[in-house]
Order: sequence, then structure tokens, then C-alpha cells
Amino acid sequence: MTAGPARTQVSYQWRLREIMASRSLLNATDLEPLLAERGITPVLGTGLAAGHPVPERLSLPVLAALCDIRDATPADLITNQRPGRSPRQAAGGAVTP
Repeated sequence: MTAGPARTQVSYQWRLREIMASRSLLNATDLEPLLAERGITPVLGTGLAAGHPVPERLSLPVLAALCDIRDATPADLITNQRPGRSPRQAAGGAVTP
């Protein structure tokens, strides 16, 4: 029996709390009216509640609304982390020697 290909371990950092803090938003209930303005209700069903600081799943409409609230991009909210890879490589930038 042959071994399959090695798996690449990828993780991410969810930065919503940092971005919320920069707008003086302290918890998910502070986000509710802002998301509701963008047609997203209720927040608790999105995994953004205080008990779930890092959502495992997130719909694109919720992601787009969060980006709009803070004038951010998905890359501002989620940073990929992969062992042995520089932050520039993770962002898709070319690496020069």
C-alpha cells in the first residue's frame, strides 16, 4: 500500500474582534443593527456570537456585510497561516531572493 500525498496544514486567523474594536463595537449585539441595515438577521445564527469567536462557516452575504461595515476586505478579516510560508507568500505576492 502506498502512502497518499502529504497534506498541507493551513490555518487562519479571524480578525473580526480587532476590526470591531477599531469601531468601538464590543460584541455581536453591537453588530446586529449594522448587519440588519444590510439585510442580515439574526447575527446569532451566523456564528458571530460571543461563544463562537472564530466561525467555522460563514456565508458570503455575511462576509460582504462585515466588509462593508468596516470598509474592509476579506483579507482584512481573515489571514491565512501556513507553516514555512512567509506572510507575503500567503498573500499571493512574489518572493524575491
